Order: sequence, then C-alpha cells, then structure tokens
Amino acid sequence: MLSFVGFRRLSNSSSCWKGAFFLLLFTSIFVLDGMTQASRKQPQRKTTSVKPPPSSVKLPGNQAQLNQIRELLKQNKYSAARPLVDEYLGNPKNTKTAEIWYFKGKTYAGLTAENSTSFSLPDGRRESLEAFSRSLVTDSNQAVMLLTLDSYQPVYSLYTSGMQQAVDRYNAEKFDDALRLLRETAMVGSFIYQRGWGLSRLDTTLTLYSALAAFQARKESDAIVYFKQLADAEVGASKDHAIVYRILARYYYEKNDDVNMFRYVNASLKHFPDDDFIPLILVDYYRDKRELSALYNQFDLLLKRNPDQYEVLVEYAHELFSEVHVSQSAKLPADAETKYAKIETLLMKASSLKPSSKDVRLSLGMHYYNLMLLRDEDFGRIKGNRPDDEKKRADLMAVSTVLADKALIPLEAVFKYYDSQRKLTAEEKSEFKKTCSLLTYMYEKKQQRSQADFYQQKYDAIQKLADQ
Repeated sequence: MLSFVGFRRLSNSSSCWKGAFFLLLFTSIFVLDGMTQASRKQPQRKTTSVKPPPSSVKLPGNQAQLNQIRELLKQNKYSAARPLVDEYLGNPKNTKTAEIWYFKGKTYAGLTAENSTSFSLPDGRRESLEAFSRSLVTDSNQAVMLLTLDSYQPVYSLYTSGMQQAVDRYNAEKFDDALRLLRETAMVGSFIYQRGWGLSRLDTTLTLYSALAAFQARKESDAIVYFKQLADAEVGASKDHAIVYRILARYYYEKNDDVNMFRYVNASLKHFPDDDFIPLILVDYYRDKRELSALYNQFDLLLKRNPDQYEVLVEYAHELFSEVHVSQSAKLPADAETKYAKIETLLMKASSLKPSSKDVRLSLGMHYYNLMLLRDEDFGRIKGNRPDDEKKRADLMAVSTVLADKALIPLEAVFKYYDSQRKLTAEEKSEFKKTCSLLTYMYEKKQQRSQADFYQQKYDAIQKLADQ
C-alpha cells in the first residue's frame, strides 16, 4: 500500500494554526476601549461649590515658590514645574501639606503623559502615584478637593497615558516595554478603583493587552496568569475574547492536562460556539488519543461551517487514508467502503480548490491504486472456473478499469508538470518516479502496452539520472 503524499498537520500549518491563532489582536492594537472606559467611569462631581484655597492662607516654606509652581501647573508647564517641586520638597519642613504632594503628583503625571516612551522619566508614573497617595494620607479632604477641582484628570492621565504608551510600544513590537507599561497602568487602575473613583476590579481590556504583550514577549507563564484571570471572569462580550480560551485550551493540551484543556474548551464553546479554532485543538487531541470517531466528528464540524477549507479537507483525507489503506485486509474497518468514497470526495474537493497541488493529485492517484490492489487480492481469491466465478472476475476487472480511468486524470497532470521542469530536487525526482510507476500500472491494467512502455521508459530514465 502506498501512503499519503505531502501531509502537513493542521496545527503546524501557518495558514491554520498561526493564522487562526494570531490573527486576532496580535498584529497591532489601534483603539483602546480601556481609555474610553476610563473617561466613561470617572466620577461626576459638581465643582461649582468647591473653591481653591485663598492666596492669603499661610503655608510653610517659600510661599512665592509654591505660588510659582501653582501657576506653572495651571499652564501645564510640567517641565518647568518639576525642578521647583523637587527643590521645594527637598526641605523636610515643606512636606507637611497635601497640596505640595498633590502638585508633585500632578507634575509627574503631566510629564509622564507628555513623554511617549517614558524613558527619560522611567519612574514617573510610580512617583506620581506615590505623591497622590502621600497627599491623601496628609490631608484627605484637601487632596480630594484638589482632585475634584481638576476633575480627577491628573490621576486618570496616568492611566490613559500608560495605556496609550503601552499600545505604541506593542505596535512597535517592543513587547517587554509594553508589558512594563501595562503593569504600571494596572497599578494606577487599582489605585483608582480602590478609592471608588471609577474603573472596575478587573480591567478586562488592560488585562487582555497584558496577556498578549507577555505572550509576545515569550513570557508564557505570565501570559497564562493574565489569560486565566480573564477566563475566570468568564469574559465573552467581545469577539476579541475568543483568544483567551484558545490560548488556554492549547496551553493545557500541550501540557497533557486533559481536565484543564476541556475546562477551557467548554468555556470557549459556551461563549463562542462557532469559533473554528477550538475544533482544531480537538482534532490534535483526538488524533493523539486515536479516538477516530470523535476526530472525524471535528472534521465534519469544521467542513459544515466552511466546506472550502483546503487544509481541513486534506488532513481529513489523510486520516481516513491512514485508517483504511493498510497492507492487511483483516485490519480494515467494517465501513471501509464508505470511507474510501469519503477520501475520494475530500481529495476531489481539495483539488478543485487548489488545482496546482501536485500532492493532492498524486495522493488521489495512489488512493485509486490502493483500491485496485484490493481488487487484485479479491481476484486472486477466486479459484474456481464456474460461470459465477468468471462473472466475479469480470466484475472485478471492470471495477479496476474504472479506477484506472479515474487515476489517469490526476496522475497525468502530475506527470505533465514534472516532465516540463528542467531541474528537479531529489524529492521531486522521487515523486516523478512514483507517478511514472503508477501510470505504467494503470495502462497495464487497461492493456494499453504502448502507453505502459512509454511511462516505464520515463521511469528508467529518471532512475538512471538519479544513479549518476
């Protein structure tokens, strides 16, 4: 029995595994729901009744310098305000009011937002957050009043700027930098949420981007933690969330953890019943387990959804081919004839989708050849010379002739291609010889000696070249 030609597992195929898996979100991130989420969830407080502290209020330290900082911040001149803030806080006597700490938080938040890469101020977001926290600890009422006057914008700018900077780094394929920024932003989001100022306990947008960045940065264990957080929250409102269950199911499949694999397979089916990627994982799983009935069901499901999936057609045919084209007829399944017909249908469909595929055509020719060998075995079992024996022989010969006629169409197309090439690789020479051998056999069965001799001579010529 001849075996299948040119087989590639779907899960290793760039068009199925990488394409289906990475198409969602892994190219670039453009618009951040997290940023709009932040603006939507900012607390809506009336500010008309809140008045800034009068200029006559006595403040420790250099009052003129403090007023200068205040004026610079009103004009968003954060670079000019920073040295004054740092200098002012350099004196321990000037660290006892909420306002100066608020000014530091606002200054560093502004600088961090202005700096698209945040490299010149690597700890700016952390220092800003610490300053806001210190302001709240020093005088919670005054800190909240100052935040209210600014509509909480300085704190939220830490969040939104962090998200945007992370996106920029992600799209530039600087995944480690993106992950660092996302972690900083998560710290800000937690700070905002814990104080009841907005956002949510689990920021699903930020967590998803963190998972993707970690995955792209080859920090798989970190990525899995983020993906599990999302799966445990049963995300599924957006089609982008499908990747959460895909990655987790694939991850646990590769870990041979059947329990967790099916946990996330089932979660995916709950939220995304029409997702085509999960059946691909199940194809690999059931193939490994040699649970052929379940394996074929997954193929049927995929083809029901999209009958024109070339790779699925070819792999399905390969699996059937491996089951029913065996050297010992005793090992054939009871429904072998049905599966022979299925192989033909699958390969004919695949060939129509990709007419240039030599592998599919050669496999189709070998399928017919193997069927003819089975008929030869049946022919050899007929020992008598009674009329019914002669009829059985005639029927088998007629079947073989039909199979030969079917095989000639794809095999001659393959021959024509190889015969037109000036140079062939070693693998191509092997396939060319196989094609010539099959064609010789077909024409012998049809009792067309001249054609059989032609292809035998071609075979001998190729073999001679290979031996040189």
